[in-house]
Amino acid sequence: DWARAEQALARAVKGPRVGTAGYLAAARAAQGRGATERRDQYLALADPGFGQRHFAIGLVRARMLISEGETAASIKLLEQLHLKRPRHEGVLKLLLQGYQNCERWRDVRLLVPAIRKAGIVSAERAGELSSLAAARELEGASDVPGLTTLHDSLKRSLKQRPEVVAAFAARALELDRPELAEADLRRAIEASFDDRL
Repeated sequence: DWARAEQALARAVKGPRVGTAGYLAAARAAQGRGATERRDQYLALADPGFGQRHFAIGLVRARMLISEGETAASIKLLEQLHLKRPRHEGVLKLLLQGYQNCERWRDVRLLVPAIRKAGIVSAERAGELSSLAAARELEGASDVPGLTTLHDSLKRSLKQRPEVVAAFAARALELDRPELAEADLRRAIEASFDDRL
């Protein structure tokens, strides 16, 4: 029962020796009740001077925002935390989740090397994520110049992956410029057979 939990924790945090954990628990209970203003007050009290605990509290806040469906707000906070600690596994995982949920495919693609280097994903999974993100970016290109600029900006190894070639060819066809993808299609088909091509 979130109501009773918050009441008990609110009484406990009024004591003389309240630690960060008490405020964080009270914030979680307030969130469970849907009381986001009280949640934010407890989080502010957990680290009033934005001292050493600020990073941890920011990470807790980002998780709470995600669980409430406030992904855009959590991404903004996570990007700030990422600048402070670029290799923090929790931040990287949450950023990846947030970028995927918001369909920010360019950001996913640019984050993949960091999550690979941190050991969060295998080399194979990193390649899959990069391919998925690049394909989705290409599918979302609004015009021919945007499509070609994006395609030209991709690494050669990424451009040769079948799902990326297929996405580039499909979008070029939709934009009435199938010839743009002809050379890539020929190379991909010669290299290996893939149903997507």
